[in-house]
Amino acid sequence: MGRFGNTMLINGETDYELKTNNGDVIRFYITNVANVRPFNLYFGGAKMKLVGGDIGLYEKEEFVESITISPAERYVIDV
Repeated sequence: MGRFGNTMLINGETDYELKTNNGDVIRFYITNVANVRPFNLYFGGAKMKLVGGDIGLYEKEEFVESITISPAERYVIDV
C-alpha cells in the first residue's frame, strides 16, 4: 500500500510560489503522483474551470469549487 509521508512537493519544491497579476488566467496540468493519498485541491476562492482529465479535454467545461484528485489521476484546470 505504500506510505503516506508528510512532505508535500509542488514542482519539486516544498515552498513553491507563483506570482500572477489580478485577472490572469493560468492553466495548470495537475498530476497526483502519490501512491495512496488523494488530495482536495482548491485555490483560495479563485474561480476554477475544469477543462480536461485523463481522457483529454472535456467536451463541456465546468466551473468547480475544488477537485479531489486520486493517485495517478490527472486534471487540466484554468484558474
